[in-house]
Amino acid sequence: MLPVLFTLAFLIWIAENISTFYKIWLYPSQVEAWHMVGWGKLGSWYLLLLLSLVLVLKILGHRDNQGNWNLR
Repeated sequence: MLPVLFTLAFLIWIAENISTFYKIWLYPSQVEAWHMVGWGKLGSWYLLLLLSLVLVLKILGHRDNQGNWNLR
């Protein structure tokens, strides 16, 4: 599951770079000239996805006797 989250975070990071390149939105440091969004944002997206997954499973999920997560 964690490699899937990392792949999703990477795809979101690429989409963020494409969006800032075409000036759909800009960060304050990109107003003068475009540059790539920092690698630190990749970690931020990963953490957001991981936290979202944990919260959804905590609120909507339960474990069966084998330890597998299921949504209610």
